Amino acid sequence: MPARRKNISRMNLLRVSGPVVVGDVLYAPGGICGPRVQPDYQLVLLHEGELRLRLDGKRIIELAPGEAMLLAPGHREFFTFSKSGETRHSWCSVRPQAVPRELRREFAGLERPTPFLGRMNTLLDWCRAPVADAAVRLQEGFFLGLALALLCDFGLAARREIRGPSGSEALERMGAFLQAAYAEPLALAEIARKAGVSPQHLLKLCRKHGLATPTEQLYRKRLEMAAEMLQGTGLAVGQIAERCGFANSFHFSRKFRQVYGRSPLAWRQNLWRSKRGSF
Repeated sequence: MPARRKNISRMNLLRVSGPVVVGDVLYAPGGICGPRVQPDYQLVLLHEGELRLRLDGKRIIELAPGEAMLLAPGHREFFTFSKSGETRHSWCSVRPQAVPRELRREFAGLERPTPFLGRMNTLLDWCRAPVADAAVRLQEGFFLGLALALLCDFGLAARREIRGPSGSEALERMGAFLQAAYAEPLALAEIARKAGVSPQHLLKLCRKHGLATPTEQLYRKRLEMAAEMLQGTGLAVGQIAERCGFANSFHFSRKFRQVYGRSPLAWRQNLWRSKRGSF
């Protein structure tokens, strides 16, 4: 039975090259996809919003932005997306007959949320990029090699996830999560959960590597993004505070002054005056 889709806002990319399909789609609030029976090995990556999968009618899997999962052929799926905002996700699928038998065994049981980090992003970008003036079969072989490399790299990360991340991996996950979710109300426990370790262990890792605490890194990211908005937009201070995850304008101004030595408005006015001649 073909999947039912609802509330697709925009299909950003859909490329078919032999046994490989790469796509990128934006769903409006309340979007759904399914029910369907998965025909391929499909890697699904969530960029923004919320994604909830009911697998085989009983198991529930939820992805957070920056996480991915590998779906296998034959399973019944029903996707629901955020009801309050847009959801964007990408996918890369490979027909089962194009996947070597030994890899099929390795891919079994990997439909679990795993951070999408490092060279996986590079491989996905290559899968998305067009190849001009190539013979059809050479192009198909090129994209199949990229897609299998991407699935294998994700499989390695998912296997490590089962065993638990190393210290460097946990810190990399923390950094990627803070980059993606700095505007959300985050507590240390949530940051540690996304890093794959306990809060105490994450604090210990930060001390060991001479890093600020996770909470301090979170506020640095928020202030960094706020400074970019102050410089590059005409948004009011209150709007910037809200968009960067601060509780209110007073809290934002106090934190900003501690780091930049001025209130957000005074910092912006001084910056704009100093750069007026270059615009």
